[in-house]
Amino acid sequence: SSSSSSSSSSSNNDKLGRIFCGRGDRYISVWDTEMEEYVQRLGPHTGWVQDLAYDEHSQILYSIGCNCIEMWDCSGRDTADGSIRHISKLSVENSVSASTLSSDLLRICLVDRQHLSGVRERGKGTAGAKHLLLSAGVDGRIHS
Repeated sequence: SSSSSSSSSSSNNDKLGRIFCGRGDRYISVWDTEMEEYVQRLGPHTGWVQDLAYDEHSQILYSIGCNCIEMWDCSGRDTADGSIRHISKLSVENSVSASTLSSDLLRICLVDRQHLSGVRERGKGTAGAKHLLLSAGVDGRIHS
């Protein structure tokens, strides 16, 4: 099962009428609400799909599965059939100083940058992005 992010810029559905559902079998189900049918399966992840966040601006779906964040292009621009394609996997570092274990990631959200002040960003290539991607673990730490 998946959970919705509390950020208003993030949801588990897109403008094309697709709903994204994280599953315990390490996959994401993609459903077409207009046709009322299952259309695609994304994955596998390294573990259960803990959470999802969708950026309507960039048409990117982010998913957490254990120790990594997966990125999916939902625009359909680079595929002949308009299907969703995997872009990359962002690994979360394990370190003694950060006290973050690979199985600790639980939630993910997108936050509009205009609502942030004084947040230190460590991600590469995020300077021009409209949203900041945040993930959180059971240890209470938030990762950007």
